[in-house]
Amino acid sequence: MVPKTLTTDIPSRPDNLQTALEEVQISQIDLGYRYSALAIANALMSFVGEIFPQHMILIYLTTSHKRRQVWHAYIAAMFANPANLQPITDPDAVRARLVNTSSKELLQEAYGSVPEGLIQALGRLELKGQEPGIYLLMHKFMSESATLRKSFSHASKIKASTITTLAALPVPLQSYDLAEQFRDPEDIKTLLFMVKTLAQDDAAKYAEICANVVEAAKRGHSVSAVLKRQYYLTPFPEPVVADTEFCKHISNAFELKKMAKQFQNCLADYCEEGIRGEYQYYRWYENNRPVAVISLREDAPYGWRIFEIKGKRNEFIEYEMELKILDHFADHEIYKMPSMEGMLNNLSGVFKNDHRANDPTDHINEFIDDLLDERNLI
Repeated sequence: MVPKTLTTDIPSRPDNLQTALEEVQISQIDLGYRYSALAIANALMSFVGEIFPQHMILIYLTTSHKRRQVWHAYIAAMFANPANLQPITDPDAVRARLVNTSSKELLQEAYGSVPEGLIQALGRLELKGQEPGIYLLMHKFMSESATLRKSFSHASKIKASTITTLAALPVPLQSYDLAEQFRDPEDIKTLLFMVKTLAQDDAAKYAEICANVVEAAKRGHSVSAVLKRQYYLTPFPEPVVADTEFCKHISNAFELKKMAKQFQNCLADYCEEGIRGEYQYYRWYENNRPVAVISLREDAPYGWRIFEIKGKRNEFIEYEMELKILDHFADHEIYKMPSMEGMLNNLSGVFKNDHRANDPTDHINEFIDDLLDERNLI
């Protein structure tokens, strides 16, 4: 069967904007759609609602995203600037100004200048209206920094959070690529603390670290790796034994890592202990060649002691060489000996009233007995 053709006596009309507006006028459409339209204005809702009352909101709703963001930027600077809030005394005049004036003229009036690429960058902002400060900061960054102007101009999508992060960073770290990497605003404080601490009040070093961080972000490399490399450059504390022809102090983590690779041992995993001063490391030379590594450990309240002496691949060295090393450190009252904790444990059970040694339950039972005795429960 051939389906019947639906016929209508309603004449067809041109499919254009004028026709659509005319039909809106007679369609008895209610104002409920204003809420959806104003939701796009977001933080600027009250200003947009005042400028585009009633069905006038259709003008705002149907304009292009880029043009609408230019309007937002104009409103932010002219009326919504937190530092200089201004009432909208003539909404009709403002609306006419927005509708009939070019984007460049509007921004020139509001900001006094229009940096190259600003209008296109506004078109790449997120869909909704932003806090007024976002537009003010965007203009500031693109006006004052050629690097940021280029970054904003080439970004495919610009997030408000990236702009607020940029504002939280000091000028040497104001990189668009770096700002995009932060997941949590609290991480900014951590980064700034690390950079300041690693620079150790050295302005040149601070500038160098900042430049390395920015370059890593630009190239898509690890920022934390840059900071870790700088951390490993932190000098180990002053050696307790001065360098000689045969015995030389390993002075930083990079030297320690290099030595660990050369000796094929695991001391590269103990860089942090060296930086904190818990261990000190020395190389022993024979015939101008490193043949052994000596690790010293701080053992309060006694002081430094030799923790271990090892050759390549953690092998034991020859007895005569070890004696020579022991004698050298003994001259500085540093000996190869058990730790204070180990000696105390070994004393357990030596005396008549001591419990047997090395029973882990003894310490627990003694503690419980003392606690109960203090409370008169036994």
